[in-house]
Amino acid sequence: VAQAITRLSQSMLKLRLTILCVAFASTRLVTAGENGAARSPPLGWRSWNYYACEINAAVFERQIDALVDRSRLVNGKPTSLADLGYSTVGIDDCWQDCQSPRSLNGSYHSVKGEPLVDSSRFPAGLGGLSAYAATRGIGMGWYGNNCPETSGPGRGPKYCSEHGKLQPNWPLALSGDVAALVAANFSAVKLDNPDCGAGSDMKAYYDLVNKTATRPIVIENCHYNTAYPRWADFPGGTLDCPMSLYRVSNDIKANWDSILNNIRATIPYNSPTHPLSRPGCWAYPDMLEIGVSGQNGHSEGGLTAHEQRTHFGLWCVVSSPLTLSFDLGNETLLDSVWPIITNTRALAVNQLWAGSPGTLIDQDKNTAGQHWQLWAKPQPANSLAVLMINSALSPSNLTFVPTLYFNSSNTFTVSLTNIWTGASLGRQSVTTPLTFSDVAEHDSVFLLLEP
Repeated sequence: VAQAITRLSQSMLKLRLTILCVAFASTRLVTAGENGAARSPPLGWRSWNYYACEINAAVFERQIDALVDRSRLVNGKPTSLADLGYSTVGIDDCWQDCQSPRSLNGSYHSVKGEPLVDSSRFPAGLGGLSAYAATRGIGMGWYGNNCPETSGPGRGPKYCSEHGKLQPNWPLALSGDVAALVAANFSAVKLDNPDCGAGSDMKAYYDLVNKTATRPIVIENCHYNTAYPRWADFPGGTLDCPMSLYRVSNDIKANWDSILNNIRATIPYNSPTHPLSRPGCWAYPDMLEIGVSGQNGHSEGGLTAHEQRTHFGLWCVVSSPLTLSFDLGNETLLDSVWPIITNTRALAVNQLWAGSPGTLIDQDKNTAGQHWQLWAKPQPANSLAVLMINSALSPSNLTFVPTLYFNSSNTFTVSLTNIWTGASLGRQSVTTPLTFSDVAEHDSVFLLLEP
Protein backbone atom coordinates (compact mmCIF):
# COMPACT_ATOMS: atom_id res chain seq x y z
CA VAL A 1 0.00 0.00 0.00
CA ALA A 2 2.81 2.42 0.87
CA GLN A 3 4.34 2.05 -2.60
CA ALA A 4 0.97 2.74 -4.20
CA ILE A 5 0.48 5.78 -2.02
CA THR A 6 3.90 7.08 -3.05
CA ARG A 7 2.68 6.89 -6.64
CA LEU A 8 -0.28 8.92 -5.45
CA SER A 9 2.06 11.64 -4.18
CA GLN A 10 3.79 11.79 -7.54
CA SER A 11 0.41 12.04 -9.26
CA MET A 12 -0.58 14.87 -6.96
CA LEU A 13 2.59 16.78 -7.80
CA LYS A 14 1.75 16.52 -11.48
CA LEU A 15 -1.83 17.56 -10.69
CA ARG A 16 -0.69 20.68 -8.85
CA LEU A 17 1.85 21.72 -11.45
CA THR A 18 -0.62 21.18 -14.30
CA ILE A 19 -3.29 23.24 -12.58
CA LEU A 20 -0.83 26.08 -12.06
CA CYS A 21 0.27 25.94 -15.70
CA VAL A 22 -3.30 25.96 -16.95
CA ALA A 23 -4.25 28.82 -14.64
CA PHE A 24 -1.43 31.06 -15.84
CA ALA A 25 -1.21 30.00 -19.50
CA SER A 26 -4.86 29.95 -20.48
CA THR A 27 -6.19 33.16 -21.98
CA ARG A 28 -9.61 31.83 -23.00
CA LEU A 29 -12.77 32.24 -21.01
CA VAL A 30 -14.91 29.26 -20.12
CA THR A 31 -18.60 29.98 -20.56
CA ALA A 32 -20.20 27.96 -17.78
CA GLY A 33 -23.17 29.09 -15.78
CA GLU A 34 -23.38 32.45 -17.53
CA ASN A 35 -26.48 33.37 -15.54
CA GLY A 36 -24.40 33.58 -12.35
CA ALA A 37 -26.13 30.65 -10.63
CA ALA A 38 -24.31 27.87 -8.74
CA ARG A 39 -20.88 29.45 -8.57
CA SER A 40 -20.27 26.90 -5.82
CA PRO A 41 -21.99 23.49 -5.60
CA PRO A 42 -25.64 24.03 -4.53
CA LEU A 43 -26.86 22.62 -1.20
CA GLY A 44 -30.45 21.73 -0.44
CA TRP A 45 -33.14 19.05 -0.20
CA ARG A 46 -35.29 17.23 -2.77
CA SER A 47 -38.23 14.87 -2.32
CA TRP A 48 -37.75 11.92 -4.67
CA ASN A 49 -35.35 9.54 -2.93
CA TYR A 50 -37.49 9.19 0.16
CA TYR A 51 -41.01 10.36 -0.63
CA ALA A 52 -41.29 9.45 -4.34
CA CYS A 53 -44.92 10.31 -5.21
CA GLU A 54 -46.13 10.56 -1.61
CA ILE A 55 -45.97 14.35 -1.62
CA ASN A 56 -48.16 17.33 -0.81
CA ALA A 57 -47.69 20.88 0.43
CA ALA A 58 -47.44 19.75 4.05
CA VAL A 59 -44.44 17.53 3.24
CA PHE A 60 -42.53 20.49 1.84
CA GLU A 61 -43.55 22.87 4.61
CA ARG A 62 -42.18 20.29 7.07
CA GLN A 63 -38.79 20.30 5.31
CA ILE A 64 -38.71 24.09 5.02
CA ASP A 65 -39.35 24.48 8.74
CA ALA A 66 -36.65 21.91 9.55
CA LEU A 67 -34.08 23.70 7.40
CA VAL A 68 -34.41 26.93 9.37
CA ASP A 69 -34.62 25.36 12.84
CA ARG A 70 -31.76 26.46 15.12
CA SER A 71 -32.36 24.12 18.04
CA ARG A 72 -29.16 22.13 17.32
CA LEU A 73 -25.53 23.12 17.65
CA VAL A 74 -22.70 23.29 15.13
CA ASN A 75 -19.26 24.00 16.57
CA GLY A 76 -20.95 24.99 19.82
CA LYS A 77 -23.36 27.55 18.33
CA PRO A 78 -27.12 27.27 17.58
CA THR A 79 -27.16 26.72 13.82
CA SER A 80 -29.69 25.75 11.18
CA LEU A 81 -29.07 23.77 8.03
CA ALA A 82 -29.96 26.92 6.12
CA ASP A 83 -27.19 28.76 7.96
CA LEU A 84 -24.77 26.22 6.49
CA GLY A 85 -26.04 26.76 2.96
CA TYR A 86 -28.79 24.15 2.60
CA SER A 87 -31.12 26.77 1.23
CA THR A 88 -33.40 25.13 -1.37
CA VAL A 89 -36.27 22.64 -1.07
CA GLY A 90 -37.02 20.86 -4.33
CA ILE A 91 -40.33 19.42 -5.52
CA ASP A 92 -39.69 16.35 -7.63
CA ASP A 93 -42.19 14.30 -9.62
CA CYS A 94 -45.94 13.88 -9.02
CA TRP A 95 -47.01 17.51 -8.65
CA GLN A 96 -48.82 17.33 -12.01
CA ASP A 97 -52.50 16.90 -12.85
CA CYS A 98 -52.90 14.81 -15.99
CA GLN A 99 -56.59 14.08 -15.43
CA SER A 100 -57.74 17.68 -15.52
CA PRO A 101 -60.46 18.53 -18.05
CA ARG A 102 -57.96 21.09 -19.34
CA SER A 103 -55.38 18.39 -20.09
CA LEU A 104 -54.19 18.19 -23.69
CA ASN A 105 -54.07 14.61 -24.93
CA GLY A 106 -53.59 13.18 -21.44
CA SER A 107 -50.60 15.39 -20.71
CA TYR A 108 -50.09 17.80 -17.82
CA HIS A 109 -50.26 20.80 -20.15
CA SER A 110 -53.26 22.72 -21.37
CA VAL A 111 -53.83 23.62 -25.01
CA LYS A 112 -52.11 26.92 -24.20
CA GLY A 113 -49.03 25.13 -22.88
CA GLU A 114 -49.75 25.90 -19.23
CA PRO A 115 -48.50 23.28 -16.72
CA LEU A 116 -51.40 21.84 -14.69
CA VAL A 117 -50.85 21.43 -10.94
CA ASP A 118 -52.62 18.84 -8.78
CA SER A 119 -54.68 21.11 -6.53
CA SER A 120 -55.56 18.26 -4.17
CA ARG A 121 -51.89 18.05 -3.21
CA PHE A 122 -51.14 21.78 -3.47
CA PRO A 123 -54.33 23.70 -2.62
CA ALA A 124 -52.52 27.06 -2.55
CA GLY A 125 -50.74 26.27 -5.81
CA LEU A 126 -47.01 26.10 -6.27
CA GLY A 127 -46.75 29.85 -5.90
CA GLY A 128 -48.31 29.63 -2.45
CA LEU A 129 -45.76 27.03 -1.37
CA SER A 130 -42.92 29.09 -2.79
CA ALA A 131 -44.17 32.11 -0.84
CA TYR A 132 -44.22 30.02 2.37
CA ALA A 133 -40.57 29.13 1.72
CA ALA A 134 -39.56 32.68 0.82
CA THR A 135 -40.83 34.11 4.11
CA ARG A 136 -38.39 31.75 5.83
CA GLY A 137 -35.45 32.54 3.58
CA ILE A 138 -35.67 29.28 1.63
CA GLY A 139 -35.85 28.92 -2.15
CA MET A 140 -38.13 26.41 -3.86
CA GLY A 141 -37.00 24.09 -6.62
CA TRP A 142 -39.28 22.60 -9.31
CA TYR A 143 -39.25 19.60 -11.65
CA GLY A 144 -40.17 19.24 -15.32
CA ASN A 145 -40.24 16.85 -18.26
CA ASN A 146 -41.49 14.33 -15.74
CA CYS A 147 -40.90 10.61 -15.69
CA PRO A 148 -43.43 9.08 -13.25
CA GLU A 149 -43.00 5.49 -12.10
CA THR A 150 -45.34 2.76 -13.30
CA SER A 151 -46.17 1.27 -9.91
CA GLY A 152 -45.59 1.62 -6.20
CA PRO A 153 -47.09 3.38 -3.18
CA GLY A 154 -49.07 6.42 -4.19
CA ARG A 155 -48.14 6.11 -7.86
CA GLY A 156 -50.61 5.77 -10.69
CA PRO A 157 -49.97 4.36 -14.13
CA LYS A 158 -47.52 6.18 -16.35
CA TYR A 159 -50.23 8.40 -17.79
CA CYS A 160 -48.42 11.63 -16.95
CA SER A 161 -45.44 11.00 -19.16
CA GLU A 162 -45.70 13.31 -22.16
CA HIS A 163 -43.38 11.36 -24.42
CA GLY A 164 -45.35 10.75 -27.62
CA LYS A 165 -48.30 12.87 -26.44
CA LEU A 166 -46.98 16.32 -27.26
CA GLN A 167 -44.99 17.67 -30.15
CA PRO A 168 -41.28 17.37 -29.25
CA ASN A 169 -40.00 20.65 -27.83
CA TRP A 170 -43.47 22.18 -28.30
CA PRO A 171 -42.89 25.95 -28.05
CA LEU A 172 -46.07 26.58 -26.05
CA ALA A 173 -45.06 24.04 -23.40
CA LEU A 174 -41.59 25.56 -23.18
CA SER A 175 -42.92 29.09 -22.77
CA GLY A 176 -45.66 27.94 -20.39
CA ASP A 177 -43.21 26.07 -18.16
CA VAL A 178 -40.76 28.95 -17.95
CA ALA A 179 -43.53 31.46 -17.30
CA ALA A 180 -44.84 29.29 -14.45
CA LEU A 181 -41.32 28.82 -13.07
CA VAL A 182 -40.77 32.56 -12.89
CA ALA A 183 -44.30 33.41 -11.72
CA ALA A 184 -44.01 31.01 -8.76
CA ASN A 185 -40.62 32.53 -7.86
CA PHE A 186 -38.77 29.23 -8.03
CA SER A 187 -35.00 29.42 -7.55
CA ALA A 188 -34.14 26.08 -9.16
CA VAL A 189 -35.52 23.50 -11.58
CA LYS A 190 -34.67 19.90 -12.52
CA LEU A 191 -35.39 18.67 -16.06
CA ASP A 192 -35.74 14.92 -16.60
CA ASN A 193 -34.84 12.89 -19.67
CA PRO A 194 -36.59 13.01 -23.08
CA ASP A 195 -37.76 9.40 -22.79
CA CYS A 196 -40.16 10.75 -20.19
CA GLY A 197 -41.30 14.10 -21.51
CA ALA A 198 -41.45 15.92 -24.81
CA GLY A 199 -38.63 18.38 -24.13
CA SER A 200 -34.91 18.08 -24.85
CA ASP A 201 -33.73 21.47 -26.11
CA MET A 202 -31.43 22.43 -23.27
CA LYS A 203 -30.15 25.64 -24.78
CA ALA A 204 -33.64 26.93 -25.67
CA TYR A 205 -34.80 26.32 -22.09
CA TYR A 206 -31.69 27.92 -20.59
CA ASP A 207 -31.89 30.96 -22.86
CA LEU A 208 -35.59 31.52 -22.19
CA VAL A 209 -35.13 31.26 -18.42
CA ASN A 210 -32.31 33.79 -18.49
CA LYS A 211 -34.34 36.10 -20.71
CA THR A 212 -37.46 35.86 -18.54
CA ALA A 213 -36.20 35.62 -14.96
CA THR A 214 -35.05 38.63 -12.99
CA ARG A 215 -32.59 36.60 -10.92
CA PRO A 216 -30.30 33.60 -11.51
CA ILE A 217 -32.10 30.23 -11.48
CA VAL A 218 -30.23 26.97 -10.92
CA ILE A 219 -31.00 24.55 -13.77
CA GLU A 220 -30.34 20.81 -13.43
CA ASN A 221 -29.92 18.76 -16.59
CA CYS A 222 -31.01 15.29 -15.42
CA HIS A 223 -30.19 13.58 -18.74
CA TYR A 224 -32.54 16.11 -20.36
CA ASN A 225 -29.91 16.59 -23.05
CA THR A 226 -26.71 14.58 -22.73
CA ALA A 227 -24.95 16.53 -25.49
CA TYR A 228 -23.96 19.02 -22.77
CA PRO A 229 -21.54 20.00 -21.36
CA ARG A 230 -19.03 20.01 -24.21
CA TRP A 231 -16.02 21.91 -25.36
CA ALA A 232 -17.06 24.25 -28.16
CA ASP A 233 -13.57 24.20 -29.66
CA PHE A 234 -10.90 22.25 -27.76
CA PRO A 235 -10.38 20.91 -24.21
CA GLY A 236 -9.67 23.85 -21.97
CA GLY A 237 -11.14 26.31 -24.45
CA THR A 238 -14.76 27.46 -24.42
CA LEU A 239 -17.14 25.28 -22.44
CA ASP A 240 -20.69 25.06 -23.74
CA CYS A 241 -22.79 24.48 -20.60
CA PRO A 242 -26.37 25.82 -20.76
CA MET A 243 -27.22 24.62 -17.24
CA SER A 244 -25.89 24.78 -13.68
CA LEU A 245 -25.46 21.09 -12.90
CA TYR A 246 -25.89 17.85 -14.78
CA ARG A 247 -26.45 14.23 -13.84
CA VAL A 248 -23.62 11.91 -14.82
CA SER A 249 -24.90 8.71 -13.22
CA ASN A 250 -27.82 6.33 -12.98
CA ASP A 251 -30.44 6.93 -10.29
CA ILE A 252 -28.80 6.41 -6.92
CA LYS A 253 -29.98 3.80 -4.42
CA ALA A 254 -29.41 3.54 -0.69
CA ASN A 255 -26.65 0.92 -0.75
CA TRP A 256 -22.86 0.86 -0.89
CA ASP A 257 -22.48 -0.48 -4.42
CA SER A 258 -24.70 2.28 -5.80
CA ILE A 259 -22.68 4.93 -3.95
CA LEU A 260 -19.42 3.70 -5.49
CA ASN A 261 -20.88 3.28 -8.97
CA ASN A 262 -22.31 6.78 -8.97
CA ILE A 263 -19.22 8.53 -7.65
CA ARG A 264 -17.05 6.84 -10.25
CA ALA A 265 -19.34 8.28 -12.94
CA THR A 266 -17.87 11.73 -12.14
CA ILE A 267 -14.33 10.72 -13.17
CA PRO A 268 -14.60 11.53 -16.92
CA TYR A 269 -15.88 15.03 -16.06
CA ASN A 270 -13.38 15.86 -13.29
CA SER A 271 -10.11 15.84 -15.20
CA PRO A 272 -7.40 17.66 -13.22
CA THR A 273 -6.28 19.52 -16.35
CA HIS A 274 -9.45 20.41 -18.28
CA PRO A 275 -12.42 19.62 -16.06
CA LEU A 276 -15.92 19.79 -17.47
CA SER A 277 -17.12 20.15 -13.89
CA ARG A 278 -16.43 23.67 -12.62
CA PRO A 279 -18.18 26.73 -11.14
CA GLY A 280 -21.57 27.15 -12.76
CA CYS A 281 -21.39 23.70 -14.43
CA TRP A 282 -21.18 20.93 -11.81
CA ALA A 283 -21.06 17.17 -12.45
CA TYR A 284 -23.67 15.55 -10.22
CA PRO A 285 -23.81 11.86 -9.18
CA ASP A 286 -27.38 12.30 -7.85
CA MET A 287 -28.84 13.06 -4.43
CA LEU A 288 -27.38 12.03 -1.08
CA GLU A 289 -28.71 8.82 0.46
CA ILE A 290 -27.71 9.78 3.99
CA GLY A 291 -30.61 8.96 6.32
CA VAL A 292 -32.44 7.04 3.58
CA SER A 293 -32.97 3.28 3.47
CA GLY A 294 -35.30 3.37 0.47
CA GLN A 295 -38.44 5.04 -0.86
CA ASN A 296 -41.51 5.07 1.40
CA GLY A 297 -40.01 2.51 3.77
CA HIS A 298 -39.12 0.02 1.01
CA SER A 299 -35.53 -0.98 1.74
CA GLU A 300 -32.79 -0.68 -0.86
CA GLY A 301 -30.22 -2.14 1.51
CA GLY A 302 -29.38 0.96 3.48
CA LEU A 303 -26.04 2.40 4.58
CA THR A 304 -24.12 1.91 7.81
CA ALA A 305 -23.00 4.94 9.80
CA HIS A 306 -19.50 4.54 8.37
CA GLU A 307 -20.82 4.27 4.82
CA GLN A 308 -22.93 7.39 5.26
CA ARG A 309 -19.90 9.36 6.40
CA THR A 310 -17.78 8.14 3.49
CA HIS A 311 -20.67 8.85 1.10
CA PHE A 312 -20.76 12.46 2.29
CA GLY A 313 -16.97 12.78 2.05
CA LEU A 314 -16.98 11.49 -1.53
CA TRP A 315 -19.61 13.99 -2.65
CA CYS A 316 -17.65 16.77 -0.93
CA VAL A 317 -14.25 15.87 -2.39
CA VAL A 318 -15.55 15.86 -6.00
CA SER A 319 -17.41 19.19 -5.67
CA SER A 320 -20.81 17.58 -6.13
CA PRO A 321 -24.00 19.44 -5.31
CA LEU A 322 -25.20 18.23 -1.90
CA THR A 323 -28.91 17.37 -1.95
CA LEU A 324 -30.39 15.82 1.17
CA SER A 325 -33.40 13.57 0.66
CA PHE A 326 -34.45 12.08 4.01
CA ASP A 327 -37.32 13.42 6.12
CA LEU A 328 -35.76 16.38 7.91
CA GLY A 329 -38.78 16.49 10.19
CA ASN A 330 -37.78 13.15 11.73
CA GLU A 331 -35.95 14.51 14.77
CA THR A 332 -34.35 11.21 15.78
CA LEU A 333 -33.04 10.56 12.30
CA LEU A 334 -31.79 14.14 11.90
CA ASP A 335 -29.94 13.88 15.22
CA SER A 336 -28.21 10.70 14.06
CA VAL A 337 -26.78 12.23 10.85
CA TRP A 338 -26.33 15.79 12.11
CA PRO A 339 -22.56 15.44 12.76
CA ILE A 340 -22.06 14.29 9.15
CA ILE A 341 -24.14 16.76 7.18
CA THR A 342 -23.09 19.77 9.29
CA ASN A 343 -19.34 19.10 9.27
CA THR A 344 -18.13 22.57 8.38
CA ARG A 345 -14.65 21.38 7.39
CA ALA A 346 -16.07 18.87 4.89
CA LEU A 347 -18.50 21.49 3.59
CA ALA A 348 -15.62 23.91 3.07
CA VAL A 349 -13.79 21.30 0.97
CA ASN A 350 -16.92 20.96 -1.16
CA GLN A 351 -17.47 24.70 -1.60
CA LEU A 352 -13.93 26.00 -2.18
CA TRP A 353 -12.46 26.13 -5.68
CA ALA A 354 -8.75 26.00 -6.50
CA GLY A 355 -8.80 25.02 -10.16
CA SER A 356 -9.92 21.38 -10.02
CA PRO A 357 -13.16 19.74 -8.78
CA GLY A 358 -11.40 16.74 -7.22
CA THR A 359 -11.29 13.15 -8.43
CA LEU A 360 -10.00 9.62 -7.90
CA ILE A 361 -6.20 9.77 -7.66
CA ASP A 362 -5.23 6.18 -6.90
CA GLN A 363 -6.60 2.80 -5.85
CA ASP A 364 -5.39 -0.73 -5.29
CA LYS A 365 -4.57 -2.09 -8.70
CA ASN A 366 -5.25 -5.78 -8.08
CA THR A 367 -8.97 -5.36 -7.40
CA ALA A 368 -9.67 -2.01 -9.08
CA GLY A 369 -10.39 -0.21 -5.85
CA GLN A 370 -12.20 -2.92 -3.93
CA HIS A 371 -9.66 -2.71 -1.10
CA TRP A 372 -8.76 0.98 -0.93
CA GLN A 373 -9.28 4.20 -2.86
CA LEU A 374 -7.83 7.71 -2.60
CA TRP A 375 -9.67 10.78 -3.77
CA ALA A 376 -8.24 14.29 -3.60
CA LYS A 377 -9.24 17.88 -4.25
CA PRO A 378 -6.91 20.91 -4.34
CA GLN A 379 -7.77 23.66 -1.87
CA PRO A 380 -6.73 27.32 -1.81
CA ALA A 381 -3.23 28.33 -0.66
CA ASN A 382 -1.62 25.17 -2.09
CA SER A 383 -3.52 22.95 0.33
CA LEU A 384 -5.04 19.57 -0.45
CA ALA A 385 -8.00 17.58 0.84
CA VAL A 386 -7.46 13.80 0.71
CA LEU A 387 -10.14 11.18 1.31
CA MET A 388 -8.80 7.67 1.93
CA ILE A 389 -11.42 4.92 1.80
CA ASN A 390 -11.30 1.41 3.15
CA SER A 391 -13.44 -0.27 0.51
CA ALA A 392 -12.65 -3.75 1.82
CA LEU A 393 -15.05 -5.94 3.77
CA SER A 394 -13.03 -5.83 6.99
CA PRO A 395 -11.02 -3.31 9.03
CA SER A 396 -7.78 -2.27 7.32
CA ASN A 397 -4.79 -0.02 7.80
CA LEU A 398 -4.56 2.96 5.45
CA THR A 399 -1.18 4.56 4.75
CA PHE A 400 -0.48 7.90 3.12
CA VAL A 401 2.85 9.49 2.14
CA PRO A 402 2.56 13.19 1.19
CA THR A 403 6.08 13.43 -0.27
CA LEU A 404 6.61 15.40 -3.49
CA TYR A 405 3.20 17.08 -3.50
CA PHE A 406 4.39 20.34 -1.98
CA ASN A 407 6.90 21.25 -4.66
CA SER A 408 8.90 23.86 -2.81
CA SER A 409 12.43 23.84 -1.47
CA ASN A 410 11.05 25.38 1.72
CA THR A 411 8.30 22.81 2.25
CA PHE A 412 9.64 19.86 4.19
CA THR A 413 6.65 19.48 6.48
CA VAL A 414 2.91 19.85 6.19
CA SER A 415 0.21 20.59 8.73
CA LEU A 416 -2.49 17.92 8.88
CA THR A 417 -6.05 18.22 10.14
CA ASN A 418 -8.54 15.39 10.52
CA ILE A 419 -11.56 16.77 8.68
CA TRP A 420 -13.97 14.34 10.34
CA THR A 421 -12.99 15.24 13.91
CA GLY A 422 -11.27 18.61 13.57
CA ALA A 423 -8.26 17.25 15.46
CA SER A 424 -4.86 18.59 14.50
CA LEU A 425 -2.30 15.92 13.66
CA GLY A 426 0.48 18.48 13.90
CA ARG A 427 3.21 19.05 11.37
CA GLN A 428 4.60 16.00 9.65
CA SER A 429 7.53 15.44 7.36
CA VAL A 430 6.39 15.08 3.76
CA THR A 431 8.40 11.87 3.53
CA THR A 432 6.99 10.23 6.65
CA PRO A 433 4.34 7.56 6.00
CA LEU A 434 1.13 8.23 7.88
CA THR A 435 -0.65 5.06 8.88
CA PHE A 436 -4.21 4.93 10.20
CA SER A 437 -4.88 1.61 11.88
CA ASP A 438 -8.01 -0.51 11.83
CA VAL A 439 -10.13 1.78 9.70
CA ALA A 440 -13.57 0.17 9.72
CA GLU A 441 -15.16 -1.47 6.70
CA HIS A 442 -16.24 1.24 4.24
CA ASP A 443 -15.12 4.01 6.59
CA SER A 444 -12.68 6.71 5.57
CA VAL A 445 -9.90 9.05 6.69
CA PHE A 446 -10.42 12.63 5.54
CA LEU A 447 -7.37 14.92 5.80
CA LEU A 448 -6.53 18.54 5.02
CA LEU A 449 -2.85 19.05 4.17
CA GLU A 450 -1.55 22.61 4.44
CA PRO A 451 1.99 23.87 3.71
